[in-house]
Amino acid sequence: MSRLVAFVVCLLLISIGVLVWWRTPEAPTQAEPVVKKPPVERVRVATWNLLQDDLAQVGTPRGRTRAVARLVEKYQIEVIGAQEASVPQRDRLLSKLQGWKSTDTMNRVIFWDNSLYKLVDSGRFVVAKSVGGQRAAWAMLKSRASKRVFVVFSVHAEPYQKEELQPVDVEQIVAAVKRYARPDGVKVPYFVTGDMNSDYHLQREIIVTGLTEAGMWLSYDHAGRLTGEECATYTDQKAQRCEGDVKHIDHVYVRRGTEITGWRNITDDDATYASDHNPVLIEARFGG
Repeated sequence: MSRLVAFVVCLLLISIGVLVWWRTPEAPTQAEPVVKKPPVERVRVATWNLLQDDLAQVGTPRGRTRAVARLVEKYQIEVIGAQEASVPQRDRLLSKLQGWKSTDTMNRVIFWDNSLYKLVDSGRFVVAKSVGGQRAAWAMLKSRASKRVFVVFSVHAEPYQKEELQPVDVEQIVAAVKRYARPDGVKVPYFVTGDMNSDYHLQREIIVTGLTEAGMWLSYDHAGRLTGEECATYTDQKAQRCEGDVKHIDHVYVRRGTEITGWRNITDDDATYASDHNPVLIEARFGG
């Protein structure tokens, strides 16, 4: 009898132990901290030689400015690296682009949609064609949505008739990118826009070769989609040139690894009317 009692007691104790174990909550595991990354940034950047008013063969200053504004709206351009933008041209364009701002530079001017991006810093730097006070421009912009930062440069390189100065342009552009696109030693995305006077298709490639050898990507080479590539980017404000001697002298360079989802040579009638250069627009994605 005593053995039976002992057996029952043992069985009861085991049952109680199992029940206690089952009802006891597990100690919470310490969750690893979640690091939130800023969302991916998508930006539409154009390079555009706007043609000085006194050099225009067609149209009126105000009419050409209206044409520029129409194209900005149609193609949803968000940032422009402009060349040959005088102070009156700069101010007229800002009056047409509601909510836009620009650097306080002349000839090389950077415009941006201020509802999307805010200015962090800006300045000027010298390239060979800067003789006479015409300096290249740069601006660091910050996305209001993603909080990501990027830098835009606008340059106007020496024409190929002065090829001896083009290597100087390359050196100074590369030096500016190293200086201004590395805030606090951190590499940030950049867009070097410009009338480079270096023809990608006709092998006048001093600047194209120099910048790519320095590690920059020519957006045309890395775009997932090309539009208008069969036409020249220089028109002489007469007609689109899409046969024979096709010249691409307007370029956008980016930091190696930047995703270029699209490249477009805008060939609308408004582009021909507005300037002797078409705007070249790229769509870029970074931060993924």
